[in-house]
Amino acid sequence: MVSLKIFVTFCAFVADWLLFIFPLLQGKMELMDSNSVFKKYQSSHHQGFSLKGLFKNIIWVIPPLRIYYLKKYAGKELFDLSLNKEDFAKFYGFYNKSIAWYYVSYAGFLDALYTTYEMTEYLPIGEWSLIIFIVIVVILTYGGISYTNYMVSSNRKINLVKKIAKNHKNKIHQEQTYEKK
Repeated sequence: MVSLKIFVTFCAFVADWLLFIFPLLQGKMELMDSNSVFKKYQSSHHQGFSLKGLFKNIIWVIPPLRIYYLKKYAGKELFDLSLNKEDFAKFYGFYNKSIAWYYVSYAGFLDALYTTYEMTEYLPIGEWSLIIFIVIVVILTYGGISYTNYMVSSNRKINLVKKIAKNHKNKIHQEQTYEKK
């Protein structure tokens, strides 16, 4: 019976971390869509705000902080955008969806903390359980955010196009070889 409880806890552990990572990815994709509408309204001397380093990764996990910085640094552009009803409707729709996905991701993260704690309770590590818990949370949080960043990166798009082109080229080569036989 104990092994079944461990198995179920492990399944919840995996599910909760997935509920953190993939809503985060969805929120980031929605926000990127809203930014494509928003970019039309950025003046040439102001290209929005840029976040660097670790703060850039952390801000995606804390939705209210992201919203605060967007409003703080993009006031004029948001006003100009609001004057065009069609563009504003698109932006507003994507923006609200991204916020909702970030909160779903945040809830998944909080639930993942709980199931990670439960998992470390089942491991025979004694006094090391807190340290192991912290290490697991840091690794999976960083890994999830890095994965999300990779999934929306231009490098992934380039690699995907190269892979598709290579597969297409191989398929044509196989068809030509088959026709020669």
